[in-house]
Amino acid sequence: MKNSGRIYYERKGIIFVLSSSGKKYYGEAAPLPGFSNETFEQLAPVVTSQHQQWLNMLSSPSPLKQLQNYYKARETAPSLQFALDSVATQLEAQQAGKKISTFLFGHTHSKITVNGLVPLLQEASPITAIQELTRDGFNTVKCKVGRNFKREYEQLTRIRYLFPDLRIRVDANRAWTLEEAATRLKTLEPIGIEYCEEPLRHPSPSAYDKLRRETSVPLALDESVNIEPNWADLLDSCSILILKPMVIGSFSTLFTIRQQARATGCKIVFTSSLESSIGRMITAALALGMGASDYAHGLATGSVLSEDFASNLPNIHSGSIRADELDFGTINPTLIASKAKTIR
Repeated sequence: MKNSGRIYYERKGIIFVLSSSGKKYYGEAAPLPGFSNETFEQLAPVVTSQHQQWLNMLSSPSPLKQLQNYYKARETAPSLQFALDSVATQLEAQQAGKKISTFLFGHTHSKITVNGLVPLLQEASPITAIQELTRDGFNTVKCKVGRNFKREYEQLTRIRYLFPDLRIRVDANRAWTLEEAATRLKTLEPIGIEYCEEPLRHPSPSAYDKLRRETSVPLALDESVNIEPNWADLLDSCSILILKPMVIGSFSTLFTIRQQARATGCKIVFTSSLESSIGRMITAALALGMGASDYAHGLATGSVLSEDFASNLPNIHSGSIRADELDFGTINPTLIASKAKTIR
């Protein structure tokens, strides 16, 4: 998988499996190179040294509260926070007799739509890929841009001509200067782009404000949340905030970010970090409670993996994930054990 700055050939991560009272609970820590501040190689020694303490906290009456105190007292990689909170939330939700999205939020959307990923510069025609997606009920596609704009523009123009009702969003992955972004987004305006993620190589409040005034294409933040110390100052010029929970960390941090987005009127779209079905299931649960209902979410990324623990999870029907079908009991622990190496 290619974006403007990196080619991904593989994904590495650590799967957490907690057995308790005959049930299993899952988490995943898989730092995403180019987005996460930590690396996979940094995780294993921490897991080895801390797993007993984590087990003690997960065995307490309030594991989520115990973990939040732990994060405050000890610097913990975001991907590990995400994995631990995933396990603790499943555990507490099970004890409360609720699904995790209902446990976390009380009320959630009954379903969320998801977008398809369509490469523009590969030999295979993007038209064929979109035809398959639309047959499967998808109405939104995401395309990476920033590598060859002339060719990308030609492809996007053709896509719009053939699919007039399709929602098309683009992701530049910080590929452009302010001048390039203004010119290229202006060029894309007649196509009707839903929004552009991370257009600017060097983001600043003044640059985003100028870009917002020079184009009608809505702007979205993604990796800036984890890269720019003052990223929240960019929200006033953006319409969409993209959240990758694996990169951000604890669920409490996500709740804080949701408040910041609400204060500026930004809609929240959740996307995976190219992780396995376990991470995608957790992210889908969060999207059902916090994500915008009128935008598709980036959770159909299982298709980019040649292998997965369960490539069909979360279940996607007619381009949507239904809350009542998000069941962690469908994860196959035997399959995980057969594919993963054990860290002790």
